[in-house]
Amino acid sequence: MGDISGTIARGEIQSAFNDYLKQGGFPIYLRSEDGIVLKTLYDNILYKDVMVRNQFVNEREIKELVYYTVSNIGKLLTYTSLAKVIGVKKSHDSKETI
Repeated sequence: MGDISGTIARGEIQSAFNDYLKQGGFPIYLRSEDGIVLKTLYDNILYKDVMVRNQFVNEREIKELVYYTVSNIGKLLTYTSLAKVIGVKKSHDSKETI
């Protein structure tokens, strides 16, 4: 491996990292750059890994929660704020954040 302490090398590493954050690490998507492929991968992961494993039944609510949490990744989230996202009228009164 070459020297990574130089300015040019750091810039290349930062650029590669930024590309990874934007495009993800799914080889099938990176080869095709087709948004439908990425959406299908996302839906399959959400459905198989989250919904089936945890026996969730309302896919819409899970999708809304995932979108909300990813969109607000830098913020503290409360159980009340998450309950509002999926339309739960009454949530337990917890002061905890996640």
